[in-house]
Amino acid sequence: MIQTSRLQLRPLTTDDAALMTEAVAESLPQLLPWMGWAHPAYDQDDSEAWMGYAREMWSLGREFQFGVFAGSTYLGGCGIDQVDWRLRSANLGYWIRTSEVGHGYAAEAGRAVVEWAFRMHTLFRIEIVVMVGNEASERTAARIGALREGVARNRLTLRGSPRDATVYSLIPS
Repeated sequence: MIQTSRLQLRPLTTDDAALMTEAVAESLPQLLPWMGWAHPAYDQDDSEAWMGYAREMWSLGREFQFGVFAGSTYLGGCGIDQVDWRLRSANLGYWIRTSEVGHGYAAEAGRAVVEWAFRMHTLFRIEIVVMVGNEASERTAARIGALREGVARNRLTLRGSPRDATVYSLIPS
């Protein structure tokens, strides 16, 4: 578990599936343009499947996903994925439910996960890859302290279509 002044970040359990499903349903219009895992029929089975996948990836050292909580309120998710142990690099991702956007939770969670990853896993580089046009995620990357490196053509795929993405980076300081 990671604790900040306002947030608790911890791996999700199946007991959290209803909370996650509710947050996704509330946020679906904002998630659909950017998140490939979000879809109109998203339900509790999807949340439970995600949690099973996240547990498996954690045990294999490939991803480290956290639920973001303020007290008992589920705010969203933040985690490290695409871990490359050879290069000692990874990717940071985050999302916050629509009703809780604007309070700085994504940046606070992102900073905490980055610090944890550098300290616990001795990574040398963490990227934040943001689909071009996702201004909220770009602002969050800047608030986390990431350096904008440029736009990578066809860097992401959303529902089978290639998309350009802005690449940000963080290194231990």
